[in-house]
Amino acid sequence: MFFKGMLGLFGTLIVMLRVRLAQTSNFNPKRFVIVSSPKNAKVSYLCMAGDGGGGGALADLIRSGLVNPQGIAVDQKRSQLFVTDPDPSVKKVFSYSLHANGDTLSVGDQAVVSDGTESRWVTVDSVGNVFFSDEELNQIMRISPDNLLRGNKKGEIVYNGQALKVSSPGGIATDNFFTYWVNKDLGTQFGSVIKGISSPGAGAEASSLVQSLAVNTVTSYGICMAMGNIYYTQKDSVIYGIKKDGGGGVAVTITDRLTNPRGCAWDGDGTVFVADRGANSIYSFAGNMRTLSAVQVSKVADYDGAFGIAVFSAAQTEHLLPWHLVLVIVAVTISTV
Repeated sequence: MFFKGMLGLFGTLIVMLRVRLAQTSNFNPKRFVIVSSPKNAKVSYLCMAGDGGGGGALADLIRSGLVNPQGIAVDQKRSQLFVTDPDPSVKKVFSYSLHANGDTLSVGDQAVVSDGTESRWVTVDSVGNVFFSDEELNQIMRISPDNLLRGNKKGEIVYNGQALKVSSPGGIATDNFFTYWVNKDLGTQFGSVIKGISSPGAGAEASSLVQSLAVNTVTSYGICMAMGNIYYTQKDSVIYGIKKDGGGGVAVTITDRLTNPRGCAWDGDGTVFVADRGANSIYSFAGNMRTLSAVQVSKVADYDGAFGIAVFSAAQTEHLLPWHLVLVIVAVTISTV
């Protein structure tokens, strides 16, 4: 009788595991493109279709509590959204928890990450370090996960001044090991795109900390990475690309058919999204290129005043068989043995 009951138990487990695996094999996370509009003092989102196309008009995500939202970033691991507001009456970096339910995205309460900094752009690494630029003081700042938990809103200076190639910094990105930023002033002198060690040691020589990857533009705005590629946007019409290792300093024109491109973001798969402030639109292009070259850019959606942009990939687990149900079934089966 005991062995018969155990066979029944194992049979039940096998069935449940097959159901679980079948459901998981069809698992596709929802992707949300999140965009800021300084013009309208709000942040909105678009749920992307499975084929990569847009889902129509954007829905409002944050409608109050912001004056001039610009740069945004998503911490995928912790489901957090970061928003900069450099307005003189605000000067803060905010955070919000992200919650996905089907095609709908919502946020939790607003929290202050940094206070008193004229930051227009922000990024976050996989550990949870938040990096942001201070355009006014020519600084690249960081707040560690520990300080975030303690509520310490004063960031530490990672790079400071033009001697370390920080010249009115614009967009910022990170890959855990290095931090990358673009300069909005004197880019052909100090560098259009800069690569710096994310955690420079005290007393290290400046020349060993930072490297100019490109010096082809005076003013650059947004920056994003897609695998080994870096893309950065210009004041008028152009997006350039360069390899993360510098590629010999050769920047390639990816497109010159936009109006006023600002933020850009990689979706973690194959697509880069771009916010075009002048065209009031969101565009996309294939970003996983081995060899950088001009590409076709496609319009995703209209959005008034599009500026900062990020992508949130939300795991949808509500249709998967919960493990606690498996445990209940196992317990009932054992009790009948």
